[in-house]
Parts: sequence; C-alpha cells; structure tokens
Amino acid sequence: MYQHEIGKSAGEIWRYLEKHGPIPIDKIQKDLKNISKELFHQSLGWLARENKIDINMEVKPAMLSKKS
Repeated sequence: MYQHEIGKSAGEIWRYLEKHGPIPIDKIQKDLKNISKELFHQSLGWLARENKIDINMEVKPAMLSKKS
C-alpha cells in the first residue's frame, strides 16, 4: 500500500516539473504541501531510480529537473 502512495506522490512531482520546469528542491517541496517530507524524499528516490529526474547538488539551492 505504501508503494502506491510513493508512486502517486512521484506522479505529482513529475507533473509539477512538466508544468514549471527546473526548480529548487525546497520550492517544489513547499508548493506540494500535501506530500510529507519523508514521502517527498522517497518519491524523489523513486523518480531517480527510474532515471526520470536530474538532481543538481552542485548549485545552491539544489535544483530538480526532468530528464531530457
């Protein structure tokens, strides 16, 4: 059941990135208030494992974007 919640939240993050493009991780997390911090990070892991996102930790704040 919890995998379903992670997948659902990953979909929300994905759709947000489709609409808004690259964005600071803290901004997207604030905007998606309905996703807990723990679930947000698990969903990022899901998307990263599926090679769907890029996380740029070399800039401050860290940026999140869809894979092109």
